[in-house]
Amino acid sequence: MSPWAGVALAGLFIVLNGFFVAAEFALVKVRDSQLVPLARKGHKGAVITRSVIARLDRYLNASQLGITLCSLALGWVGEPALVAQLTPVLALLELPERAVHSIAFVLAFGFLSMCHILFGELVPKFVGLRRTVPTALFAARPLLIFRTIFKPFLWVMDVLSELVLRLLGLPPAKHAEGALSEEEIRYMLDSESAKEQLHERKRELMVKVLRSAERPVRLAMVPRVDMAHLDLADSIEVAVAKTREHEFSRLPVVRNGDLDDIAGYIHLRDLMHGGNDGPASIADILRDPLYVPETVEVAKLLERMRAARVHMAIVVDDYGGTSGLVTLEDLLEEIVGEIQDEFDVETEAIVEQDDGSLLVDGHVPLTDVLAALDLSVPEETDESVSAFLIERLGRIPRQGDRVVHEGASYEVGRVQRRRIAQVRVRRQEDVDGGSPATT
Repeated sequence: MSPWAGVALAGLFIVLNGFFVAAEFALVKVRDSQLVPLARKGHKGAVITRSVIARLDRYLNASQLGITLCSLALGWVGEPALVAQLTPVLALLELPERAVHSIAFVLAFGFLSMCHILFGELVPKFVGLRRTVPTALFAARPLLIFRTIFKPFLWVMDVLSELVLRLLGLPPAKHAEGALSEEEIRYMLDSESAKEQLHERKRELMVKVLRSAERPVRLAMVPRVDMAHLDLADSIEVAVAKTREHEFSRLPVVRNGDLDDIAGYIHLRDLMHGGNDGPASIADILRDPLYVPETVEVAKLLERMRAARVHMAIVVDDYGGTSGLVTLEDLLEEIVGEIQDEFDVETEAIVEQDDGSLLVDGHVPLTDVLAALDLSVPEETDESVSAFLIERLGRIPRQGDRVVHEGASYEVGRVQRRRIAQVRVRRQEDVDGGSPATT
């Protein structure tokens, strides 16, 4: 073989090595969800690629075999060919023959190593990572053919690799392991690239879905003290008057005025049924309520209410007492924000004031307030502003009480029936003087 033919073969082996490297990285990174739309459109390459990543462990073995063979062939063919090319040139220096051969070997080895690392490893790796789908589609069919040719040898490698993995207590490298965790999705949505590629409203909605889904329902419910309700002994006329007063389509019904003894709930449609066939008493139109613990997550309750086809649930505490009620609209508002119809009087739970402070309702989740102030949000915090202040003060708050904590100042603005109705919150550096605070 002529030296120039050897150099050409060395270049070919570097290119083939790069192909196997790019194929390996692309197949590891590509997601099945990226290929499904192409496969549905009849793209044969996508169908083949999906079959390849379905058994990723086998094709990783094939790509590793290809990389190993190309690297060995490069050293076997390329080094002698380059040494043969360099020796006549170095001989002009009139050095000893052994020195000429040693220098030629070092130069050939260094040049081949540089080309192998640059064009056979680094560049193909970045191509596979940054052009994942096109690279995977291009590489799947040749890799399938390569595996078919070397199937007997690769079968032995498959068996041995699975045996070693089992001894180490590790599962085979199935492609399903590439699924993103919830924390990874949160990180991706907070990244600068997500902010550039996604419309702000879409990104905010995704963040709210992830954040709100795990919130306990007690942060979304109407608290017990604010519950509008009927008594089982009330007449139909009283019930009609109260539904008109509160403008709700559903109202819970209690026995003897006891909110811990809920008999059920009524629907406005049943109540307003006219004619002689109308209800004689509230008991005639009473519906069974859905009871849920206050710790149930918003997402789980949303699914439960959808399956039960109900729009209202009674929230109970650990002792079976009534904590409040929650409607389907309350749960949806946790995800998409406040929902207003043409009859609603618009009220904001968080209102920014001219001095930069926030006027917030006591039931607002603490995480929402911290986010509005651009302060760090603790991951495990799921309490309301009211619950947070009561815990920090160790007593029922009074108007004017102030708490400074983690860069924010909270001042109790209004208290109704031993419950915090309104709080003024601002960043700590914006506070000038003021009454003594607890921290």
